[in-house]
Amino acid sequence: MQALARITSLLVSIERFGTLKNVRPSLRFPPKSLLAISETNMAVSMSRRLSTLEGPVDGQDSVYVQHSEGKEMMTISFEYTTCGKTKSFNLYRKANEPLSMSLERLKLNLMKMKKVKKQKNGAPKGQPDNEDTLNLSIHISGKKLDPACTSNIDAWIEGATMNLDGRQYVIKRNEPQVVLMRLPSIIMKGFITVPDVDLANCNVETCKFLWYRQISAQERETIQQTDETSAKKIEMKNQVYWLYLSEGIIYSPSDDDIAHYLKVVCLPSNGSKVGPTYSCLSGRPVELGPPTCPFEKRQLHTRDRFSNTNKLRIVSYNILADLYADSDYSRNVLFAHCPPHSLEIDYRRQLLLKEIHGYNADIICLQEVDKKEFSRTYEPYFKLTSGHHGLFNTKGGQVAEGVATFFRVDRFELVDSHRTILSKLIDPSAPVEEDGDSKCDDLTDHPILHDPNSTPAKELLSKLRNVKVAILKNLELTKRFMNRHTIIQTTLLKAKGVPRNYVIVANTHLYFAPDADHVRLLQGIVCVKYLEFMKTFYKSMIERLFNEKDAHIYIIFCGDMNSSPDCGLFKLLHEGKVPDDLPDWRSNENESVEGLSVETHLRFSSAYQNIPYTNYTPGFNGWLDYIYYELDGIECESTVPLPDHDDVIANEGIPSDVFPSDHLALIADLKLRAPCS
Repeated sequence: MQALARITSLLVSIERFGTLKNVRPSLRFPPKSLLAISETNMAVSMSRRLSTLEGPVDGQDSVYVQHSEGKEMMTISFEYTTCGKTKSFNLYRKANEPLSMSLERLKLNLMKMKKVKKQKNGAPKGQPDNEDTLNLSIHISGKKLDPACTSNIDAWIEGATMNLDGRQYVIKRNEPQVVLMRLPSIIMKGFITVPDVDLANCNVETCKFLWYRQISAQERETIQQTDETSAKKIEMKNQVYWLYLSEGIIYSPSDDDIAHYLKVVCLPSNGSKVGPTYSCLSGRPVELGPPTCPFEKRQLHTRDRFSNTNKLRIVSYNILADLYADSDYSRNVLFAHCPPHSLEIDYRRQLLLKEIHGYNADIICLQEVDKKEFSRTYEPYFKLTSGHHGLFNTKGGQVAEGVATFFRVDRFELVDSHRTILSKLIDPSAPVEEDGDSKCDDLTDHPILHDPNSTPAKELLSKLRNVKVAILKNLELTKRFMNRHTIIQTTLLKAKGVPRNYVIVANTHLYFAPDADHVRLLQGIVCVKYLEFMKTFYKSMIERLFNEKDAHIYIIFCGDMNSSPDCGLFKLLHEGKVPDDLPDWRSNENESVEGLSVETHLRFSSAYQNIPYTNYTPGFNGWLDYIYYELDGIECESTVPLPDHDDVIANEGIPSDVFPSDHLALIADLKLRAPCS
């Protein structure tokens, strides 16, 4: 079985990437029998618990209970062994319901397990057995509780016990615990693998992760004969041999891992308590990845990290949210050119991590970041591997993706960071229906907007008065602009080792519709006027709080602007003004903007000049993404060249097997100097 799975893994890798030369066409597809075995293995172990609760703790069995104060539901988990078979049980119950209801449900599940086991052992159906009853009760301080008169929240408490057929389980409440952990559906040699883990009462920094490779009996024998050190790292679990590989949440498979299954074990901890061990197995063996990716050529320009205090490297990258890639429309229409497996987030994530990490950036601005991907992958990964602190914001409304900014903590100190919904800068009282889960958002709307009557708020809103008037003149335009959930994320960083040097990093993703040049220009104007205000506001704040009267504040403005250089936004940022007769104002005649001209004293330049595109699909290509820097105090020393055009169009467009997004990353090296103003 293991040998067949390895053959399947290699054949699948060959089919995807053509890694092995001189392979007969008839062998490029694995036999149906091998595919069936591989698919069965994958289905059984996609999210598999090998030893969710690994035996007694301190000589006692345990029941693990999770319940947050004020929450309606609670989870109850434990393992039960009968007739040599162990099974995990997980109840999800209302905290205020009678204990009797939970115990009855638990009895039913336990009896099903016993009956199935009995029938497998040859006992006739319906045969009476003294095992057809269960004694199940909860005790506090040795006293048995009346289940009809006790609620779950009062019964499942720390230190209480559950008695199951004379076997005693100690109840442990809100211990560090792995709620769920899974490995990617595809794991490739030479790329980064990070488990998708959901934790309770702990975080990845305080947990321990151990990685193992499954080996055969023959491999075990060979290792024992040739490698004494590795032989000591072999464990046997459920009649399977596992070779210990490394510790840490991140693992990069090697050549030796190809065609082998991997296992990761998590020991959840909050620093003072250790919870039950949780293990999961890869759904399929490690495969060969693409031999090389075009971004590796680009990384030849970014091998070194900056330590020079007045230089910094910026990355801006729309990474294509899984929210938009994982749909029939994306697979069949938008990205029909892309092999389906290359659109899967489990595949693209590995390429994205390797690509972004290799640019050795000081500041990273990402767009189209899935909420769960940030908290479970990007935030811990960049923190542990390159010392970046990450800040994330969803867009307004019920949108589960947004923008993220990362910065190196050895080079910068976080002073302030907020998101602002652009439509609320036009009308702070406008209602915005927010996603109910706000825990992933490190940032909130700027407090200036909490009181529109405050002096700073009035000053900010006055900068946009003429824009507001122009929008409100047209009802259709008003509806369209105010219904957009576009945000700008601003982060104020203080440069370490350089007195009085501060950087405002702005990150945005503007509206995309083809007939919306006018909306994007309005959004760009709102962003620029907001940055105008924030630079003045921060200068005053720094003087007041830090007693630094001559602080240098630099602005870097990154994002997917969805605007080409012939649009008004480019003109605004480069020339500092847009006239009222600009064609952009009439990109949609029903929503045309009348009589609006705008000027700003801020002057920006694009780090990249005269590039053909940053987005390339069979249906569209264009320059949409930018790293803008303020000319007053910043100069661009260099940019990393775009990938070769032949690589981009090799599969008609991107994404593809070697490009994880439909956009290209922009990388610029900037130099800070004393501002003129």
